[in-house]
Amino acid sequence: MTVLDINFGDVPDEYEMIEVGVYDAEIDGVPEVKVASSGNGNVIHTKWKITSEGDFFGKTIMGFLCTWTDMGKVDIKKMLKSLGMDVDGQVDLSECEGKVGRIVVSAGTMTDKLTGDTKETRQIKEYLVS
Repeated sequence: MTVLDINFGDVPDEYEMIEVGVYDAEIDGVPEVKVASSGNGNVIHTKWKITSEGDFFGKTIMGFLCTWTDMGKVDIKKMLKSLGMDVDGQVDLSECEGKVGRIVVSAGTMTDKLTGDTKETRQIKEYLVS
């Protein structure tokens, strides 16, 4: 048996979505590289924690970067540069952990494959480089 040690009395009934905007955010944990469901290549999964002061301080948002498309490679480069990392040569993704970058959060939608319902989402649209 697996037991969850969570006090659900402290958990809200609905998740408050991060507003569309520009935020400073920290990479929370080491980015994970996973095989894409399409089998075309890998996807880098990143977890970002908002560090900008305000209502969304401490909230998290996930980022997903494809390694096999030109656009994905540009986004990976922008993310690394936003974090202040050197992009010449090989990159150790574990060095991303704890670094702060600037992200643009935009609105999107997704369709639930089981129910067909459309849901509003938030996604990282861009990584800003100073």
